[in-house]
Amino acid sequence: MKRNMPSTPRKRWKLPRWSRILLLLLAVLLIDGFFVEPVRLQVMHYTVTLPRLAPEFDDLRVVHLSDFHYGPSFVNTTQIRRAVELANALQPDLILLTGDYVNRAGSAGRCARLLSGLHARYGVIAVLGNHDYWTNHAAVTRALRSAGITVLINEAVPIRRGKARVWIAGLNDSREGHPNLVLTLDPIPAGEPTILLVHEPDVATITARAPVDLQLSGHVHGGQVRLPWIGAILTPFMGHRYPMGMYRVGDMQLYVSRGIGVTFPGSIRLNCRPEVTCLTLHSPK
Repeated sequence: MKRNMPSTPRKRWKLPRWSRILLLLLAVLLIDGFFVEPVRLQVMHYTVTLPRLAPEFDDLRVVHLSDFHYGPSFVNTTQIRRAVELANALQPDLILLTGDYVNRAGSAGRCARLLSGLHARYGVIAVLGNHDYWTNHAAVTRALRSAGITVLINEAVPIRRGKARVWIAGLNDSREGHPNLVLTLDPIPAGEPTILLVHEPDVATITARAPVDLQLSGHVHGGQVRLPWIGAILTPFMGHRYPMGMYRVGDMQLYVSRGIGVTFPGSIRLNCRPEVTCLTLHSPK
């Protein structure tokens, strides 16, 4: 007669509580990083005193936008429209753009039409970035200019209030273009304040030796992933020294935007929200 043997309990695998909490936290971070934070535009406000700025330009409001990366799988129409809406709501005197508008040439026209919605008293002035060269810099330039945006390529233009002037200088992309700082600054009379637009921030080690008061850059996206007490875990070439925010390099001030878009399709942003930047310029008291 066959005896019934006691069954052996089936072993059940169970993760320790700390592991489950860790996995849940990781899932939340990934959802936030891929789907939430990349579209949560943040408006940043800074007050900047420029020693050479004339009293006529006190309280000049400048909005800085960078690194749109418009196109399929990168940044969609809604995000660009939101950036334009936020910029206009700041009632800027001047809007400055520092490159990387698209990731393929076919998107240039659509991106430029979206950016044509930007409005400022003294207009919108732009320079190109490395991604614009990797696609088709001539097509991007034509599209932006057709939308009423001034594109500077080793050039400078003045903004006037009465007899006072502020110069906006645009240096060609430092990675893929042919930048010429001497040519760019040549039209500017000695002693007049200068805001320099250049896509890659690390050229500040060179531009700070020139008579430049404020440099505006992008390129780095803040690193996109920033860890507590560590900062950006990965930054691009010519974006290692100054990943985001305000710096002083010699006598020059530098602001580096975290940008609007992302570098690769589906890229994550973690502790590094995209931004629209408002800089209120003051003359010395």
